[in-house]
Parts: sequence; C-alpha cells; structure tokens
Amino acid sequence: MVGAVLGIRRTEMKNHFPKWCRDFLYGVQILNDVNKQSWGFTFRYTSEYWRKSPGQMEFIRNPKYRVLFALLNQESENYFDDFANYCKNGESHYEPVLGLHNCPAEITFIKEGEVSMIDNAEFETLGFVTNQHTLSDNAQIPMRLGFDNIPVHQNDDFWNNEFQSVIYPSAGNKISVVGKHFEFNDNSKWCLI
Repeated sequence: MVGAVLGIRRTEMKNHFPKWCRDFLYGVQILNDVNKQSWGFTFRYTSEYWRKSPGQMEFIRNPKYRVLFALLNQESENYFDDFANYCKNGESHYEPVLGLHNCPAEITFIKEGEVSMIDNAEFETLGFVTNQHTLSDNAQIPMRLGFDNIPVHQNDDFWNNEFQSVIYPSAGNKISVVGKHFEFNDNSKWCLI
C-alpha cells in the first residue's frame, strides 16, 4: 500500500519490502462487525485440463479499519513522511490495496502524533493484540473475537515468509490484556507489529 501511494513500481519495491517490514510498525482496529461471504469455485489445472477440484474463499464484506502507522527506524523517515503527506492530501500514484486479495483501499488521514512504548502493563484496546499478550485478570471478553495469522514480513520475491498470530475485537468492542503496547497522543492504546 505504501509503495502504491508513493508511486514506486512493483519491480522497484523488491528492495523496499524486507526493509520496510522492519522499519514501520502498524496496528489495526476493525470498526464494524466482521461479516464474511463465502464463494465457491472450481480449480482447473492448465496442464491437465480434465483435472479439477472444488475450492472456497471467504471475503470480508464492507470492512472499515482504523490503522495506526508508525516509524520505527529513522532510515526510512523520508518514505514515511512522504506517505503521510500523500495521505493528508488524499493523493496516490496507484490504487492502494489491502490484503492478499488486493482489495482496493480508500485512505483517509485522521491525525498525526507521537506514540510512546510501554513495556509490560495492562491495557485496553480496540485493536488487535498478539499471542504474546495475556488476558488481564479482570478482562471482560467481548462476545465475538476474531483470530488470524497475518503476514508481518515479505521477502524480495514478494513472498510472505513471517506471520504473527493475532486476536481482535470488532465493532467498537475492547479487549483487556497485559503486555508491551504503545500509547498514542489521544491516550488510545495500541499493539503495534
């Protein structure tokens, strides 16, 4: 998504992917209920046209996310600042997309600020947390929690080669956990990976 906004061609992105996976942090809040739609289809083999097998995919319908994007390593500061400025101005060189299925993303810049790391404390968040966090003793667990394994690193062949297990509430629900987190200017608490 960052490369699309900045206008970096896919072939040029090969060198940036591994570095940016280490230089930037992000956290995600799911703002609405997660509604999935299943689609069935038939896999056909190009070399053996008579072979086929059933397949199925799930798509999230009308997702709305809030993303906190942070700079971890100053070496990528120029790219980070350029990305923020493009987002503030509602500009993009290419259509930004999210996820493995390249779903078009509409980006709206909300605000900028600073994040501060808090090493190991209890916090309540609207966003995802990792499997390194533990539920707090007095946690009110939302009725619906999502579990996923998301890519956190991509090599220079555009291959996702590292993943992180996350748990996430949705639709304004919070989860209370203990662990490392970040606090934004507005006192919101975030798990950033």
